[in-house]
Amino acid sequence: MKYLPIVRHVKVKMDTTIYDPAYKKYFEKREPIQKKLITMCIKV
Repeated sequence: MKYLPIVRHVKVKMDTTIYDPAYKKYFEKREPIQKKLITMCIKV
């Protein structure tokens, strides 16, 4: 049996939306984290 680590997702703040310009920097900051998590999952 192969070992599969548990990968937790990064939670989004409750009132944020990608369509609100006020949160543009917030989502720009999250993007590299999301890409890193995706590549970690693909490698497994």
